[in-house]
Amino acid sequence: MKFLHIHVEDSELRRRYVEITDRDARLCDIPEITYGEYPRVRYAFDSIFAAWSSDDRLAVECALSDLFGEIIGISKPCRDLHLTGGLSPYISRRIRHFIDDNLDESLTLEKLASIAGLSEFHFQKMFLKSFATSPSRWVFYRRIRKAEDLLSGHYPISDIAVRCGFSDQSHFTRTFRKATGTTPAVYRRLIQSSH
Repeated sequence: MKFLHIHVEDSELRRRYVEITDRDARLCDIPEITYGEYPRVRYAFDSIFAAWSSDDRLAVECALSDLFGEIIGISKPCRDLHLTGGLSPYISRRIRHFIDDNLDESLTLEKLASIAGLSEFHFQKMFLKSFATSPSRWVFYRRIRKAEDLLSGHYPISDIAVRCGFSDQSHFTRTFRKATGTTPAVYRRLIQSSH
């Protein structure tokens, strides 16, 4: 008998919901499901188990990403849900685009709040409601995601560090290892060997 249990924090699921759907985190409503009722969810779990058994970290990450996508695809936001507080969809999109376009910059709470037209204190509270994470954590996740994307290409790692807003390659390597469990160089080798 084989058993695989995956625990995902609600805030992590909601953060990924925002990334995938471009909608407010509070709209994420995952119904209770039975594993066998959704073949694509079952396939994603099977992929995770196979990757875990082979000790292939990249395959595990890809399979987990697929699982998140499938589970979030099942999410059916309540039509009667009236959101109070948080950022408007327009402001949320503006903030997300600004962050993604400026990951190589030193992003400040003051700058993000000014884009939203709010005080720093109020912006941080509204951001947390809409994104299910703090502005600093969101920027951190986006920097790591951009780095993962760039590592699939041929940019030098030192260049990727700068493009993703890290002070230097050493800082990038430490942060990337903490976030992913592997160094940028090893991650790149894993990606290249899987193609």
